[in-house]
Amino acid sequence: MTKVLISQSTGSQPTWHVINFLGPNKSEARGIVDLVAIRRNQRAIEAPLKRGDLFEIVLLQVKGGSAKWPSAEDRERLRAVKDKYDAKEVLLSEWKQGAKAKLYRLKDDDWVELSDPAEVFCPTAKPAARKKAQQLLSVNASEAAQPPGSAPYKKLGELSPRSIAAKKAWVTRGAAGGQR
Repeated sequence: MTKVLISQSTGSQPTWHVINFLGPNKSEARGIVDLVAIRRNQRAIEAPLKRGDLFEIVLLQVKGGSAKWPSAEDRERLRAVKDKYDAKEVLLSEWKQGAKAKLYRLKDDDWVELSDPAEVFCPTAKPAARKKAQQLLSVNASEAAQPPGSAPYKKLGELSPRSIAAKKAWVTRGAAGGQR
C-alpha cells in the first residue's frame, strides 16, 4: 500500500523508485529502514555537477497489523541514517486491514500524521494528483475489510490491465538483463 501511495502522489514529476530490503528467506531484513524511495534530483545545481547527478531520498519504516511503533531509540537511529545519507524525510507508514493507510513524518522526536503524501513526494503537484493520493488514503473501511474474492474485489488470480502491463514490463526487464 505504501508503494501505491508514493506512485500515485508524484503527478508528472520524475518517478520515485521504491526499494525494499528482503532477508535470506524473502522476509523482512535487519535494519531500521524498511523501504527507501529514491529519484533523481532534477533541479539545476552548481558545477562540476549537472542536473540529475544527485538524488532525493526518503526513508520509510512500515508498520502493519499489531506491530509496535518505533521506540525512542528507533527514532534516534532513523534520524542518524537520515543524516548519514542526507535524506529528505523519514516517514512511517501504517496500514491495518479494514482501515485507511496512514503516513507519518518524523518531526523532532515525534510522529506527525501526513495528510497528503504529495507534500513529500510531489510538493508542486497539480490538484488532480493530490486528489488521487487523497482518495487512496481514504479507502472506505467497510470495503477494505471484505475478504478478497467478494465484491468489490475481483476473484483471486484475476489481474487488472494495469497489473498485466506491469507484469509484462517486469518479465521484459528480466529478459533484457535487468536485475529483479
